[in-house]
Amino acid sequence: MHKKTLKIFLPFALCLIITFTASVNTFAAISSTFYTYFIGGSTSFTDFKAAINKNLTNLKNTTTTTASLDLYAEKVSTGSSFTAPNDKKGVSESSSYTIQGICYNTIGSTTYTLISAYNNTGGDSAIFATTNGTSYTKINVSGQTGHFGGIASSGGYTYVACTSYILRISDSDLSTCLSKSTGLTGNNNITSQATLSQISTLKLPSTVTASFLAYETTTDLLWIGGFNESSSAYMYSYNGAAVDSASNNSTLSSYKHRMSIPSCSQGASFRDGKVIITRSYVRTPTSNSYVSEMYCYSSYSTSGTTATLGSVTKKYMLPSMAEGVYLGATYTYIVYESNSSEYYDGILRCTHVLAAQTSSLYS
Repeated sequence: MHKKTLKIFLPFALCLIITFTASVNTFAAISSTFYTYFIGGSTSFTDFKAAINKNLTNLKNTTTTTASLDLYAEKVSTGSSFTAPNDKKGVSESSSYTIQGICYNTIGSTTYTLISAYNNTGGDSAIFATTNGTSYTKINVSGQTGHFGGIASSGGYTYVACTSYILRISDSDLSTCLSKSTGLTGNNNITSQATLSQISTLKLPSTVTASFLAYETTTDLLWIGGFNESSSAYMYSYNGAAVDSASNNSTLSSYKHRMSIPSCSQGASFRDGKVIITRSYVRTPTSNSYVSEMYCYSSYSTSGTTATLGSVTKKYMLPSMAEGVYLGATYTYIVYESNSSEYYDGILRCTHVLAAQTSSLYS
């Protein structure tokens, strides 16, 4: 009797071991380096998840769980993530600028990471440029003290969202500005600065709000997105060549497509038909309005002037206060505004631009 029982039990036990091993190896563990991207490290991250789980059923804007946050954390590449611009050090370690958007622009043989931010103290808003993800040049945009939103590059121009208008900066003027930068000391990882005054302003119709921008290379479309915390908002696409050549102070009136997007959208990016949208609102999950998420779409369609997103392929909870996103061929980058001095009391403050392999986000 004992031998017979053993013959039955042993294969069953082996099956359990194999099944358990497969489940353990399905996803990689979260890198210990990942936790260093947040003020307070793993303790802050754990406290953040606990706060979400405690209030999850009341979070009216949130459609994901902390399991997907852990999954995103596992997918973050510590070799490709890098420090965000921050002009402060000390106890609070919070920047006096609030980061909003990210794009990449290759001028000549040099590829720049460009990060837009508004000034918390009322001075000129800025674009932070880096070629190494370690040190930044602060480009003070002369006379622009308002709310900078997202940023995008069309390959000949860089655009910045400014609510009722967008700024247009030629690659030539941007390159000249960077070549005239002067050194800075005592400003943490912002090691030089320059002033940019050569800009054009393009106005928008009253129905279009520029909170964030995205440039779609394959279709030559500049997408202009608006924010709405309580209902769906819209992105409007404009022919890129027409925007590039529009007269200074003219109004962009004839959009090509209008696309409905989720509430609380803060950033969008396009590549090869794919779309990624980041959503966020409120700094801490103790508020029932809180959300910070990423939606990955595999496609969108157009019919006349209407563009429609396909089904969401994957969605993830993100660290708090996600803003702009750049969907790259290899990595997808997201910036966070949580380390701004405006929000130094947030429960989870991210000091880095987080990168995850694009293919893994869709798998």
